[in-house]
Order: sequence, then C-alpha cells, then structure tokens
Amino acid sequence: MNRAAVAILAISCAACVATPASIGPSGSVPTSTASPSSPSPSAPVTTPSPTEDPKGYSEVASFGSEDTVTAPRDVVETPFGLVAVGTRYLTAVLPLFGSVAREGQVWRSSDGLAWENETPADVFRGAELEHVFVAGDGSIVVTGYYDDPDSEEDLPRGRIWRSTDGASWRQTDDLGTSSFLRVSHGPKGHVAVVVDMVAGGSELWHSPDGLEWHTTRADNSRWRDVGAGPQGFVAVGSNASGTAGRIVASSDGQTWIVAEDPPDLGHVIPRDANWLGMDALFSDTVRFSENGLTWRRFGTHPLDTVDPCREYISSLFAIEELLVSATVLSFPCSEGGLVANGHVRQSTDTLTWTELVPPGQAGSGQHTVTMGLSTGAHVVLIGQVGTRATFWADEVR
Repeated sequence: MNRAAVAILAISCAACVATPASIGPSGSVPTSTASPSSPSPSAPVTTPSPTEDPKGYSEVASFGSEDTVTAPRDVVETPFGLVAVGTRYLTAVLPLFGSVAREGQVWRSSDGLAWENETPADVFRGAELEHVFVAGDGSIVVTGYYDDPDSEEDLPRGRIWRSTDGASWRQTDDLGTSSFLRVSHGPKGHVAVVVDMVAGGSELWHSPDGLEWHTTRADNSRWRDVGAGPQGFVAVGSNASGTAGRIVASSDGQTWIVAEDPPDLGHVIPRDANWLGMDALFSDTVRFSENGLTWRRFGTHPLDTVDPCREYISSLFAIEELLVSATVLSFPCSEGGLVANGHVRQSTDTLTWTELVPPGQAGSGQHTVTMGLSTGAHVVLIGQVGTRATFWADEVR
C-alpha cells in the first residue's frame, strides 16, 4: 500500500513548480482562557504590528540518495534528545499503483544541529513511520503501519513501537487495519484520529498517558485533524459524504460536544487557550475560536493557481508563536506517487504570510517542510529537498 502524501517528491514540469521568494516579517496571535466545553465571549482581538529582521535557516543535515526517496514526518524533544521519524522508500519514483519496499527511519540529535541516522537493523523493515511523541512515563512512542511488499495479502497493518532509551525499539501493539492519521497531546492527555485503511471511516481515540488508548467517538464522520490544548480537544472533518463540515470539542477526551453549523476545516491548531482553523482544500480562509465550537473568519492564507493546478495545504503546524505551512499542487501536477511541491510559508498573525526558503532553494520548487519544533536555542525544521531527508535550524537565539 502506498501513501503518496507521505513521500513529497517534486516533479520537474515547469507548470507544476511554484516559485518561492524570501523570508519576511511576522507578528503574533491573540490569546484568551475560554474552555472548549463552555463557549463564552472574549475581549476584542488585537494584532501587533509585524516585526522586522526574521532569522534565516541553514541546512544542518541531509540523508538519502537519488536512488531512494527518504521522507521525514515528525520530530519531538524527548528525555534522550531530539528524535525524528520517517520512511525510506527503495525507489527513486513512487509507483502509481501497488506497494514499494520501504523501511522506517529514526534520526537523533542532542541539539538540533548535529543529526545521526540511528535506525535499528530490521526493526522497521516494511514499516511506514508517521508520528512520534513522549508518553506519560517518559518513553518514546512511534505510530505507523506495516505493509509487506512480498506478502500476497498486501493489507496494511497499523503498528505502535516504543523505546525507553531512544536507541532500542520494540513493537508493542498491532492495530489490525487501523492506523493513526493524526495525533496531538496536551495537559489533558493524548487524542488521535484513527482510520481504517481498508474499510475506510475514522474514529477518535483518547489516552491519558499515550500508552493505553480507548475509542471515545465512532460515527460516520470523516475526521481530518485533531488538536490538544490546555482546555481540552477539538476535532475537525466532514460528514460521511464530504458535503458539510463537522467539528466536535471535548474538555476530557471522553465526551464530545457537536458544533452547530460548523465551517469545513482541514486543520486545527491550539493557540494557548484558543484555536486556529484552516478551511479544507482550496479555501484560503483562516478561522479563530475561543472554545473550538464557534468560529469566525480571522485571516487568510495565500494559495496560488498554476494553471491548471491549484495549491492546497498539505502540512500546517505551530512552533511557539510561529505558524508554518507547506503546500502541494493538485492534479495533474501531482498524480499518483508524484507530488509537486508548492510553497513553504510562515506567519505569526495569520494575516501576513512570508516565504520560508532555505539557502540555495529559491525558485527550485524542490523543498518542503513537514514538521518542526523549538529547542529553546534553535527552531528546527524537518522536510525534504528532492528525494533526500533534510534538516534545517535557524540562527542562534
């Protein structure tokens, strides 16, 4: 089974490559203390003026070759340093149909600047690693799925692996055909969107510690994203037919409140006690909510059209006050295993978005970013340049 969106591989046609510019100014996002389980009004929102002289990024590590596609997906700070996970596909171009040999990858760093590939032998053969987080006991948990290209059955199986030292790993759970699509964690525990990779459909799972998981909402919704903040959790998606948005919020991850007449969101991010949402697919609208249930338009996100293709957001995440987005171009620029990269942008106020272009990549259309974090000394980003896994860090703060 092949998830094309996991391996971001830019194609070379000129009509399919958007042209980045340069890193620009930034501002900030408002905060409040409303609970997602009890909507309440808030003070008027003010947006500070953008600041000047943003910091640049430098490439600090690169892994892979032109003969394989290496795609990092997630990164987390752990008691044993930074840990990033992803997948190496044993082909230079992902096929339109069928499986391809792959191996999950693990990278580690003590400071975000020097990285090493520390993938253990044979543990992640045939695996696709998608998420990594720290459990309540301090151990590291990785979720993904296993798909044996040599198997006649060719059915993916969700897996969970765990490490207590960041170096040795063991599989702890076999989820059958279920797999974690999105995972988020906050003061009230962990929450995940779990999809059935064969039958379709999705559920919301909750865990107080990231180790023991329970289904807390199973209906005909198609959940796309979930966020965990200090006041609880918010999940966004659509109804079963995809014709209307669906949003639920919970203060404990167990009982979910359904929003009335919600927007159709594709992404949700906690911002202190508030929430930011991005409309699904080709809409450029950014929305704001004090409680996760009632939403209002707050800003816009630039999306280009490269005729006949349209740009849409494939990745959106927050690093402290900084928002980072990455886009790809729609069909026919992206087709099957080939994904045409669009732009990587950054903002702190959702009103002004500026290009985030690593040195040497301006105008190439070859780079993308999938996740990032702050170490306190640096902002670290992970992504790809062409077929290679690439890590960047900003200047010393």
